[in-house]
Amino acid sequence: MEGTLGLHHVTCLAGDPQENLDFYLGVLGLRLVKRSVNQDDPATYHLFYADRQGTPGTALTFFPYPHLPPHRLGVGQAVEVALAVPQESLGYWEARLARYGRPLERGERFGLPALLFPDPHGLPLAFTAAEGPGLPWEESPVPPEHQVRGLLGARILEREVEATLAFRVRNEAHALALRETVLAWGLRPTPLIDRFWFRSVYFREPGGVLLELATEGPGFAVDEDPEALGERLVLPPWLEGQRPAIEAALPPVRLPGKGG
Repeated sequence: MEGTLGLHHVTCLAGDPQENLDFYLGVLGLRLVKRSVNQDDPATYHLFYADRQGTPGTALTFFPYPHLPPHRLGVGQAVEVALAVPQESLGYWEARLARYGRPLERGERFGLPALLFPDPHGLPLAFTAAEGPGLPWEESPVPPEHQVRGLLGARILEREVEATLAFRVRNEAHALALRETVLAWGLRPTPLIDRFWFRSVYFREPGGVLLELATEGPGFAVDEDPEALGERLVLPPWLEGQRPAIEAALPPVRLPGKGG
């Protein structure tokens, strides 16, 4: 049986959504490929950042809660997310992050040179010199040759869950086959759940971390023009009837200005 194809996306909690947007789009230059809501808590945004077209394996997503207490590392969280950048870009990123006042240090991840720094809400990030599947986005404030190329890995502390780590599968048949394997391990996977942009099976592994098997498609362009991804609030069809209430509950956000 075919195993997973690698990471699909990594999802973490954040604080203020505007600060999250300003950093990941305005400073790191990722593209906001989907502005939606937490389907289990529609009064909360779900923000998806990725490469130009939301290629599987490039998405870092957040549930921002403006009134969260200060960040503290603990079990069940993603305690570091490693992102791939071109090796020749480490100097560029060191200068850019310093210009934006981010504390950083040089280190190593997976035997490769890396820059280590926190995001505005305390999530540790590691920009690591490595190849990745990401496609440059022409409107990014970061030059194409220096842009983030995708996810490289994530470190998690196990037991209670505060963040999801998602693995990529080809399609629904692949997800269901792996679900049977999870059942054979004596775990309790969910049915295949429709997330509209992908389909997912969730299960809690023995250490207590919630894992997700997410299909490669249909993708983020299924309900938006590829040239306009992330520019408006998008809801899955089953939440459209609640749009007025959802929009009233969400704090207003604006996309950071271009140019960097």
